[in-house]
Amino acid sequence: VKAANVNEFIEKSPDFGADGYKKFDESLKHLGEDGIAAAFETFRTIFFGMTATSVPLKTQLNAFDFIVKYEFAGRSEFINKVINDALLRDDFKEILPLFDKAVACVDGNDVDRHVALRLNAAELLRKRSEFTLAKNYYSAVLEIEEGNLTALWGSLMCGLKATPNGD
Repeated sequence: VKAANVNEFIEKSPDFGADGYKKFDESLKHLGEDGIAAAFETFRTIFFGMTATSVPLKTQLNAFDFIVKYEFAGRSEFINKVINDALLRDDFKEILPLFDKAVACVDGNDVDRHVALRLNAAELLRKRSEFTLAKNYYSAVLEIEEGNLTALWGSLMCGLKATPNGD
């Protein structure tokens, strides 16, 4: 894919296949520290441009996978922004695979964060009457922290098809 600028690249990103990412991998090998930092800043800009437009989810997932496979300055902030942005999106249900990939990148030793993220997702889904999906996230919390009262209550409310608003 040839593009004159970031916006043009974002528009053409659905045409960017696995071979394109292999070329990026090769290019990164030839950059110095400053060049790599600049490249990842550009990759992040492209990625968030993709999530803000109608770029297909599969393309977003491929870009996310490419970016997070590297350790770079700002990686944790990038992952946190992906998670936080996902929780704010109206199409959260549709982008759950992206949210799940980002959560999987969070340090596994940070149990409280993993529990909180899954509870946030479950509450958001329950609020939108997506009870089956919400229950899956409550169950994931219970796998991490057996006896979590919030997850137990939320799971029960999903069974009753009750939203957090009392509907």
